[in-house]
Amino acid sequence: MVPFLFIVVPELLMVGSTIGILFVFVKSMLGIWLVSVALMGFLIRPISLTKRILFVIAGTGMFVPENFVDLGFPISLIGLFIAVVTCALEWRQKTEPVKLAD
Repeated sequence: MVPFLFIVVPELLMVGSTIGILFVFVKSMLGIWLVSVALMGFLIRPISLTKRILFVIAGTGMFVPENFVDLGFPISLIGLFIAVVTCALEWRQKTEPVKLAD
């Protein structure tokens, strides 16, 4: 997904202002990390299928470019909110055993 973003987000190619480049870099790294947590199924401990789906939604929300669609920034904020809430829930439940589907 990231190579396709080079077309619509020139900041990933280090073209633009320093603040814009840093913002897009941090947002992209967070999105990659969230999607990889969902694909691996492990954050602090193994995570449930529901949380994996939430991490995928949050990660893909971080990939939406602001200049490509009008709702890019609000979608990124929603993705960040979902990520923070899901990580906080996982951190709070880190000592409880997880119930994995067979």
